[in-house]
Amino acid sequence: MNTQIEIPPREPIIVMSRIYDAPRDLLWRVLTDKKHVAKWWGGPGAKNRIKEMDVRPGGLWTHHMTFPNGDGIQMDFVFTVVEEPTRLGWKHVDYDTRKEGPPPIDVVVALDALARDRTRWTMTARFPTLAGRDQSVEFGFTRPIEASNDMLLDYLKTVEAAQ
Repeated sequence: MNTQIEIPPREPIIVMSRIYDAPRDLLWRVLTDKKHVAKWWGGPGAKNRIKEMDVRPGGLWTHHMTFPNGDGIQMDFVFTVVEEPTRLGWKHVDYDTRKEGPPPIDVVVALDALARDRTRWTMTARFPTLAGRDQSVEFGFTRPIEASNDMLLDYLKTVEAAQ
């Protein structure tokens, strides 16, 4: 199943979901351990250097991603929700103060166990305004997340095989 995308017309959010054939605890682990995140985040060819991933409310996540063309992006997040193994939330460190650059986001990922080895991943990205959400859609916000989800699907198979 591919990633499903919902963009409600009157809410400044983007909701993405996908079902993984993996237990929820395993999915939680590969979402919250920097050694795992570095392997699948950003899609094919992306290189990830994660300096810090302090998974607790108020903890920092500092992450530099380099794309295959050599361009890079620095991501500085703070964790807002940590409810193992069901919900994980983060937002840009400057969410409330950003004046320029791409719109800041506030993300919450929910993991719902559907069966022993199936989990629904649902990501809700909230933007301060509809205009910011629409700008993000226009610039392709969902594409790298979809690519990451595809990489995560493949990566989960390698982690399960190693257990």
